[in-house]
Amino acid sequence: MLANFSNNKPKFIPKHDIDVFNLEEKYFSMKKENEKFFFPWALENTEPYSKSTLEEIKKLEMEEEDLSRKIELVRKKINALRSTVNDYQ
Repeated sequence: MLANFSNNKPKFIPKHDIDVFNLEEKYFSMKKENEKFFFPWALENTEPYSKSTLEEIKKLEMEEEDLSRKIELVRKKINALRSTVNDYQ
């Protein structure tokens, strides 16, 4: 059967009108337009963060860590109070 298949090879090679490079260019231009649409800030400010912005980010990250610790402490206190209440019931 394989020999029969190899004897019946097509005698033509289909030619495509697709320009691969043109498609690639269209793809990247569409991708860039989508980034502009979804993330306009990504293309507007391509320079690295300024020192003040980095300081503000660091400050906010520290605040976030502090608040996370406080939330965890409050959760532990709530659980302790619940267990105390359950012990007395």
